[in-house]
Amino acid sequence: MWPVRVPGVPRGAKNEGNACYTTVLMQSLFALNPSSGAALFAVGTAFWSVEDYARAYRDGRTTPSRVAAAVLAAAEEQLAHLVAFERPLDGAAVLAAARESDARFAAGTPRGVWDGVPVAVKASIDISGHVTTDGSYSTLRAACIDDDVSVARLRAAGCVLIGKTTMHELGCAPLGYNARDRGPLNPHAPGRYTGGSSSGSAVAVASGLVPMALGTDAGGSIRLPAAFCGVYGLSPTHGRVPYSSVGARVQTCLRLGPIATCVRDVTLAHLLLAPAAAGHPYTAQYGLAGPPPPHAAGMRAAASASDVGPLRGTRVGVMRAWFDDGVPEVVRACREALRALEALGAELVAVELPHLAVLAMAHAIIVSSEMAAVSDGAACGRAYGAMEPATRIALALGSTFSATEYLAACRLRGWALDAVRRTFAAHRLHVLATPTAPCAPPVLSAAARECGESDSGTVMALMRFIFLANLLGMPGLTMPVGYDAAGLPIGFHLLADQWDEAELLRTAHALELALARAGVPARPPAAHFADILRAAAA
Repeated sequence: MWPVRVPGVPRGAKNEGNACYTTVLMQSLFALNPSSGAALFAVGTAFWSVEDYARAYRDGRTTPSRVAAAVLAAAEEQLAHLVAFERPLDGAAVLAAARESDARFAAGTPRGVWDGVPVAVKASIDISGHVTTDGSYSTLRAACIDDDVSVARLRAAGCVLIGKTTMHELGCAPLGYNARDRGPLNPHAPGRYTGGSSSGSAVAVASGLVPMALGTDAGGSIRLPAAFCGVYGLSPTHGRVPYSSVGARVQTCLRLGPIATCVRDVTLAHLLLAPAAAGHPYTAQYGLAGPPPPHAAGMRAAASASDVGPLRGTRVGVMRAWFDDGVPEVVRACREALRALEALGAELVAVELPHLAVLAMAHAIIVSSEMAAVSDGAACGRAYGAMEPATRIALALGSTFSATEYLAACRLRGWALDAVRRTFAAHRLHVLATPTAPCAPPVLSAAARECGESDSGTVMALMRFIFLANLLGMPGLTMPVGYDAAGLPIGFHLLADQWDEAELLRTAHALELALARAGVPARPPAAHFADILRAAAA
């Protein structure tokens, strides 16, 4: 059994029907102001947001079909070198979905804020009519008959699915590069890794192709690429977001979540994706009532610049020795983020978490063993010899762990969950803060471009701060808080207790707006960026 606490309604949530409650929240928290046309919340970013698309459609400045055409053109021409998407894109299907959205707007019946918004989906997530490749040419599977639950929800909301994004083969490492596809490449610096394995999703968002993309995360695979590409990523509580693709059935560290350009869009995506699904194993796992409903309590107060101390009462845990275990530029930017949290009224609390190196190894044993079990051999729908050398090495290493070692790692996981939850309770913590990664994106060498790279030391270093969320089933969020001397983004990570995604969103939104007021907003890449709304309105 997955070691999670018995779910209760999170702080500030109402115990109402999930679907209805989420709909009300999305309408009330993120509605457009009819008198001014302005959003209720300011956005601390220079990217176009989901609500910007909704406003442009509503005001008649462009249409979903014009936006879809602009995205396809940019993905296949202007930014084709970034290799954000698996090829080929099904342009006819994309434009057909966009025209359906056009018709709803023309009739005055759009489905909501997501209608007509272009989105992307990681290659490991099922889409009807598409083969789920997991970023590998080794697949022996047929095209999917059904959409993943998450994809079905995007379609129901009126989203225009642009296509499947490239990823590190089988998600076997957090570097993000797929040698077979020759990408994706980091839009801030194409000579650097993107982070992975949801690399194409992060690239699609950071390069302006879509405002939101789906990723999955078993070892930082949402949060690392989001951080290295300078955007936002949420890895929710394990079991929070219903996920029906093959990998979800056997991987206990894995969860599905959004990568987006601002906290508000992350929140909108979370509220859309996270309600419990009747009959889904995640729902049944937590009893008749299912998991507690997702919510966004505290977002209004966090967004209020006039509110003195919008984070007053928020307690942020910091383990200094762990926090400072990174290159100086990263640590300096993340310390500035801590000072900004203090200025917003939050209290920094010194904490100690024991045996982190041992716990990192426990996570490595669990995630690599499960990856080997789900990905290796024809029985799992794979042609082993067609995989990249680095992927075969990773799967071979994962298959060497014995059942005894796997169960020992699971026992450590149970102990660690209890220890961390005691730490949260004893210090009355709302979140725990660290850098997302200890360094800038590593250099993508010429040799790695040809055949991939196997480097266990780099892999373990990159996951230094983010593995705990996966090991313990806790939610984690990354956000950009600055740039190094080379202009590469620096990510800041927040970890919360299970089911408390709202704490992450509230805290991150207040910090996001404070950084924007201080002149440090999230910014698009200087050169490798498509201004889709401007192109579609021309």
